[in-house]
Amino acid sequence: MELIVISDLHLSVGYNDQTGRYSRNEDFFFDEEFKRFLEYLQRAKSPKKHLIIAGDLFDFLQVDGCKALELYEKYKKGGAPIKFEITPKERKFGLGTEEDKTVWKLGVISDGHPVFFQALANFLSEGNCLSIITGNHDIELYWPQVQEALRDRIANLFENTSMTKQQQQQKKESIKALIDFYPWFYYDKSHKAYIEHGNQYDPLNSFQYFLCPLVGPESDKLLLPIGSFFVRYFFNKLEASDPFADNIKPPTKYMLWAWKEDKLQFLKTVLRYLPTMWGVYKKGGKLSGDDKKYLEKQNKEELGKLPDKLELDQKQLEGVNNIYFLMTPPFTSKKLRIILHFAGTISFILTPIVFIVLFVLSRLFNFSFWMVLSSLGLLIVPIAKWAYSKFFKKDRLKKVLQEIKEHLKNVGIDVQTIVFGHTHDPDIRIVASDCKYFNTGTWTTVFSEEERIIREAKQFAFVWIKEEEGKTQATLNRWNDSLKQPEKLILFEPKS
Repeated sequence: MELIVISDLHLSVGYNDQTGRYSRNEDFFFDEEFKRFLEYLQRAKSPKKHLIIAGDLFDFLQVDGCKALELYEKYKKGGAPIKFEITPKERKFGLGTEEDKTVWKLGVISDGHPVFFQALANFLSEGNCLSIITGNHDIELYWPQVQEALRDRIANLFENTSMTKQQQQQKKESIKALIDFYPWFYYDKSHKAYIEHGNQYDPLNSFQYFLCPLVGPESDKLLLPIGSFFVRYFFNKLEASDPFADNIKPPTKYMLWAWKEDKLQFLKTVLRYLPTMWGVYKKGGKLSGDDKKYLEKQNKEELGKLPDKLELDQKQLEGVNNIYFLMTPPFTSKKLRIILHFAGTISFILTPIVFIVLFVLSRLFNFSFWMVLSSLGLLIVPIAKWAYSKFFKKDRLKKVLQEIKEHLKNVGIDVQTIVFGHTHDPDIRIVASDCKYFNTGTWTTVFSEEERIIREAKQFAFVWIKEEEGKTQATLNRWNDSLKQPEKLILFEPKS
């Protein structure tokens, strides 16, 4: 069975048949292209295809409050049973992460993407498989009812009028059995492939307890990272005025562009929603000692269940545990306070020293003190950029990939292909002489300044892992919808 790995589709509210418009928070407009992509894979009946969506299939964070309120009122007037109430904050920012509310959001997403869901049903009806790995934007797939609701929605789209009702029902059950969920990573023994979303190595989007991401013991809410709160309480509101706000990478480029284009609107948005964001941020990561013990225990239990699901033995679980703790701890308000305190202390010590040195130099070499000081000011920007790259943009990826390979090798697990998503940047790296790393990029639109001459804004990238001449081959491709076939994805050599 061949592996087809895609990531970061970010399906949200989608298309409204009544208005003929898309939600302003929607990022995925390519349902028809996705359908044709799966139809291409289906045409080759043998071998069967195993589609792996490596995180962020859905963007539950972007099912906005207005849509939730609109549907809630509609169902309430129709007399349909409602299991939950919508709080004032949810009316403004969207539903929370509770299980029943996420099932509701999943219904909204599937209603807005009927072609996409039908394409999956058709793909699976041919005996192909679907595995879904959890990402940071669809962490709500943690809930069992959400997983079951997704299986039902896909399977119930299958129709074959030549079958009896009983045969159709049996076929629907077989389709449901072909859909599986992985809370962290997927390992394919036959293709020696290790696949995960990759958010655990990003401090703004990592979870302390990824396999048990609860707010507390037996809580009905999930503990989100600071990056998720930023999307929900701030970036979603920017998209109200600019629907492609989060498609410009990196986000700092968008912020600069928005400031230049409409300073007043940008300031209004920041001032209006920053207090809410700050309030949430201050609470971020605050857990009591008892809560931490409970979550650590539950997380450990979930780690212990992975061998059965992935056909690994207990010895190999040790290697999996070692990989789990390669994660970057989540960025919290406590860490910000430490950074500010450290920066403030260093500044307090260095400032008088710098001033004394400048004063002495101006006396010794007959320079104007203010000329030297102003010249030093010109160095602030490059120095700041250097400090940012040194302390906040360290490329940990190389080390993480090597350690994943090493930890698995030490327990007898051979890995020749490692695949991540998350960054939205397609990539290929050599990990070892017998191991390559791929990043699948995204199926949303990305405006990249550096490569827009040779790249389209939409890439439709995927990793194809298959047997060729008795060897497993992994390649990074893009779906060319105009030609109705895959082709090589263009990548630059890294900057020297």
